[in-house]
Amino acid sequence: MESRIRFEYSVLQTPIFTLLMGFTWDAFAGGGFAIENGLTEPGIQFKADVDIPLENQLITKKYYNELIQIVPKCEEAANKCGTNGKDSCLDALNICGEIHSKILFPYNLRKQRCDDLSKIDEFLNLESVKKELGVPEEIHFGACNGEVYRAMKEDIMRNLEVGIPVLLEDGIQMLVYAGEYDFICNWLVDGVFGTKLLEIFGSF
Repeated sequence: MESRIRFEYSVLQTPIFTLLMGFTWDAFAGGGFAIENGLTEPGIQFKADVDIPLENQLITKKYYNELIQIVPKCEEAANKCGTNGKDSCLDALNICGEIHSKILFPYNLRKQRCDDLSKIDEFLNLESVKKELGVPEEIHFGACNGEVYRAMKEDIMRNLEVGIPVLLEDGIQMLVYAGEYDFICNWLVDGVFGTKLLEIFGSF
């Protein structure tokens, strides 16, 4: 049977949160969908955010052992959040976010500082780009937009994996991809989530 799941790891630095819930079937008329650096099932994915800095020799084993102590509390909080997107999910975000706050390279594993995203803003706000994408002229793009973040805070820790199996069962293909040097949603994170699906739907 041909696989419906693919994994790709690009060298691009593009951490984007993708919300899959609420799509209509018409949205998949092309036959597939993609999860780019998706924090899709936080309860099983956050441990990878501790593993990958150690694997890249960016933290010591001693510091890793300190960080790993947060993971069980994070997993428990994420499981309480489940799919509801309410106060329990904000609690989970605060608890799990402690892992990220203790690591200095939030996006790019090659740099111990935040990337300058101004070039992305500049490009996506070009009149020619907006026209090509069908974006109204008055809409302004802002990377890491605080207003958008606040509006979606309750959703960040939601388990979105629950909506995916039914899509795969219907023959819709899924592509999972991540930036090679991304930290927040790294290839290990996607691998943990993807491996679970592969166990259900077969190898790729």
